[in-house]
Amino acid sequence: MEKNWGIIGNSKIVSYLQKSLEQNSLAGAYLFYGPAGLGKSALAEKFAEEIVFQDFKDRSRATTEIYRLTAEEGKKEIGIEQVRQWRRALSLKAFSNQHKVGLISQAEKLNRESANALLKTIEEPSSKTVIIMITANWQQLLPTIVSRTQAFKFLPISSKELTSSLKDRVDSRDKLMEIVKLASGKPGLAIKLLTDQQFFEEYQAYQNLVEELLEAKVAGRLKLIEELTEPLKTLAEKSKAAEALVEHLERQLRDKLLSVYLNPSSEIKNFNKNRLLKSFKLTQQVKKYLATNASPRLALENLFINI
Repeated sequence: MEKNWGIIGNSKIVSYLQKSLEQNSLAGAYLFYGPAGLGKSALAEKFAEEIVFQDFKDRSRATTEIYRLTAEEGKKEIGIEQVRQWRRALSLKAFSNQHKVGLISQAEKLNRESANALLKTIEEPSSKTVIIMITANWQQLLPTIVSRTQAFKFLPISSKELTSSLKDRVDSRDKLMEIVKLASGKPGLAIKLLTDQQFFEEYQAYQNLVEELLEAKVAGRLKLIEELTEPLKTLAEKSKAAEALVEHLERQLRDKLLSVYLNPSSEIKNFNKNRLLKSFKLTQQVKKYLATNASPRLALENLFINI
């Protein structure tokens, strides 16, 4: 078996899952949780493939036996009808003696109805069915769902480990160091930055914009927000830009908080721990406002005036 399945970081989780497969001691439901970019999806896909591969011994066939569930494009929730269709697809295979895997991305998008429907599947599992849920916000899941899963918390890795894992994949040392800096210990994000140049450039631009906003006075912040939103024509475009900016701000604040907690004597320019906590909570509130089709520009202005 390939060491660590080619996954960067979170080696203890990978090792545990590999042993579960070897010992045929799979749980009925798993929950992979932690901030975006840590490689949860990559490991979930690999784990699902290995579960099915045990029966089929055919990689191409194994990937077709994984039943995926995620919010439909343009939708903010995973609806009840989606879950019903997904459950039906899983149950159609219940009469065979092969494993089947239900893979749920962005599980926090399950609404109450769809979450309750999923709960029935978890409470009455088939011996050959394994459900893997992925989320960056496990607190939004029903506690009854969380309690019935085997949960694994994904954590960032050190810059040293990330650098070592990527060094043979990047030609330029400067590019490698920039990716490691932007990724902030998130291997999944690092791979995306490495393999998608457009994403790299957009991500870098948003990170630079957040830093500029945090260093600016209120008037400067309002001007930068105007420059970001004014050229965009539609509400959808403005909302997408606002959501991206808030996501990047949230990541930077989370990284700063982690730095302060790991090293209480460290100093973050213009931010102490209490201000970081307050600002982080504000970003989460604004994310909820944006999800209700609030004015993107007003939401951003209120956020950056108050952090």
